[in-house]
Amino acid sequence: MQGSLVPPMTRDFAIGMAWLVLIATFVAYAVYYTSLRLFPVARVKSLNFRAGRSPSR
Repeated sequence: MQGSLVPPMTRDFAIGMAWLVLIATFVAYAVYYTSLRLFPVARVKSLNFRAGRSPSR
């Protein structure tokens, strides 16, 4: 078996991972706060808790 599952520890890889984490964080906050501006707090909160449930419930 050749290779491994360890990611390459290069500068480009580290910059790419940091970029993905920052983009995901800011997009999530933007969606959340935009939802709070557009919808009542109770509705946004219910959607937040609803996302973790399985469809069978």
